[in-house]
Amino acid sequence: MPSDLTLHTQQHLCSTDTPISVENINLQGNILEVPRDITLIQNICFGSSPHVNMSSLSRHGTGRTLERIQSSFSSQYHLRQFDISIDTPNYSHHGSSNKTIRQNALQSGFISQEHEKNNTVIKFHLPAQTGNFRTELAHHNKLGMHVDSSYSFKMKVGQAANDVIFFQVREPGGLMKTMGKDRPPISLHLIEGKKIKIVVNSIYGQQTNKMIATLACPDAWNQFQIKITWDKRKPFIELLINGKNMFSTSCAFGSPTSEKHYSKFGVYIPNQKKVEGIKSTSIYFDNVREVHRKYIPSQTGKHRHHY
Repeated sequence: MPSDLTLHTQQHLCSTDTPISVENINLQGNILEVPRDITLIQNICFGSSPHVNMSSLSRHGTGRTLERIQSSFSSQYHLRQFDISIDTPNYSHHGSSNKTIRQNALQSGFISQEHEKNNTVIKFHLPAQTGNFRTELAHHNKLGMHVDSSYSFKMKVGQAANDVIFFQVREPGGLMKTMGKDRPPISLHLIEGKKIKIVVNSIYGQQTNKMIATLACPDAWNQFQIKITWDKRKPFIELLINGKNMFSTSCAFGSPTSEKHYSKFGVYIPNQKKVEGIKSTSIYFDNVREVHRKYIPSQTGKHRHHY
């Protein structure tokens, strides 16, 4: 069996469906070596625009829309719907934000608005020094549980530490704080600057810790879509990268007694809290969207998603 497939080997407490693409498999074995001329072709990535039409996400779920957010990051005004979450030795703020806090965060350099081809994107930056371990934006929705949620964003990598959490959803307080050891129910990790790992936690332990993709061009814009059904009887998680379904599961996540949830994106490097990193990290985001709909179970008991 090809050794590369060990990336997809995982003991699961619940079922997952993860496609394995040809790009992720290196065929090995007895190969007849024939002398030939070899031409090395540079890997060219054209990259997609940060503003690809993603209106199909608004049709996710079967219930009425409860909340919808979208940010273009073209001015400080577009940051008003997010809370600032920065923990570094030079600047620290965690919680709600106002105009002054947002301005201070932008001046710190850990969050900045960057211009790119007549467009403005948001950049998160952390030096490698000890104590620089978090710079994120969080959206605290006003919703309870029992909703269908869609999260989408464009992300590209400048450079990154070996293990960076760049997106997560959290269930504050309750049993996830105590029994769940304050771990996020769902988090996406950037490994070695190009590999994508998903981690799913619940109060019963870690349900999934799995490498699911390798970005061919991490320094180009890559599109992420995460769809989550927050229902303890029929939980569901699905992840699409650049329009391709890379992961789905119906395993239980979080806590069945949680009353609310929220999302965070940016740069979180737990290892740098007490240990110096190997290099600084810079990650860019744009076109961040969320759509939350009232969850209505289908008659067949299956999830109905529209793309």
